[in-house]
Amino acid sequence: MLFVNQILSRALGGDEFAVLLPDTGVEEAARVARKISVELFKELSIDQHKLYLSCSAGIAVFPDSANSYDEAMSHADQAMYFAKQNHLGVSIFGAEIAGQENRRFAIVEALNAVLIASPKKGAFKLGGVEHFSTDEFMMCFQPQPQHYKDGRLAGVESLIRWNSTRLGSVLPAEFIPVAESFGFMPKISNWCLCKVAEQAVVWEKSGIRPEKISFNLSATQLNCVGLVEDMLSIICAADAKPGWFEIEITETAMMQNIESAVVIFQELSDSGMTIAMDDFGTGYSSLAYLKKLPINTLKIDIEFIRGISQYQDDMTLVRSMIAMSHALGIKVVAEGVETQAQLQLLKDEGCDIIQGYLYSKPLFDDDVRTYLEMASTGHPKSQVLTDVGL
Repeated sequence: MLFVNQILSRALGGDEFAVLLPDTGVEEAARVARKISVELFKELSIDQHKLYLSCSAGIAVFPDSANSYDEAMSHADQAMYFAKQNHLGVSIFGAEIAGQENRRFAIVEALNAVLIASPKKGAFKLGGVEHFSTDEFMMCFQPQPQHYKDGRLAGVESLIRWNSTRLGSVLPAEFIPVAESFGFMPKISNWCLCKVAEQAVVWEKSGIRPEKISFNLSATQLNCVGLVEDMLSIICAADAKPGWFEIEITETAMMQNIESAVVIFQELSDSGMTIAMDDFGTGYSSLAYLKKLPINTLKIDIEFIRGISQYQDDMTLVRSMIAMSHALGIKVVAEGVETQAQLQLLKDEGCDIIQGYLYSKPLFDDDVRTYLEMASTGHPKSQVLTDVGL
């Protein structure tokens, strides 16, 4: 009875509940979890509105996968998080989840060492914002050709890379969600913007700065007080100009906090920056919000581009996105273009800008400088890529 009481008294989130099933195996527990999911999904009617609930369930078995009530609850919580992230509905704690959680905590510890626990030596302020100093993070830039025949650029997208002294190379898709969950993104984003602004000034003085330099914001940053002021402060302190930059945010992130997004992006737009909605087609935004937001560019998600030369449905969707965007006066970027067949289809539909390995991978240091120098002189695309060594 003590074990039961301890579990039931454990603090749970406002949208969480625990079910204790004595003398029950994994299969029966999974059956109960699925039954609960079915019951929750039944239609609810509130003020003539039809509502549907969904849930994610995590299962841990005592004592098979836990040695105490605390560990059982922790493992069930980890399994629930895994189910939610992977859209599984029900997940059972096991070696795969344990391995993912261990990796996640290792990333947290490594980020903490770089951003917080590291000595203050080398830290600096720019535009009134304090930045950490590290050699582990690097910025690279992926070209976005606008003129397909001569390779001249519409812009470049700035991208972060992390070569951790503890973990080796860690992909953005792995560490950025962790950084968002644990509140590290504002520090990382400020550092990135500082480096990008400084690089933009170097290119400007050399006469090779592209028309636009894209910079990514995360969903969590929309909740940061003073976001716009900090960004403008960093840009101006580097002697850069807001009009050089295009701010990118995913459609999903934008729709999670749409009211804040409208205010923030209007302020950024008023400063001279342009706004791009990234991964378009994945976040269920409505046409009403596209009219309400000061969006200059839509970036079609790579999942749609990947299939346009094989699947008619993908081509139909991409064609509709391009036509809709142009009708609203919005430019279109196709992400992840890798084949000539994809390029030709996009050209035929009037896609404005191309981004992908067909033209260039993300470039570092001397390679990106060579690309910009060649592209700024109007060299043919093939000559630019050859000279850069791609």
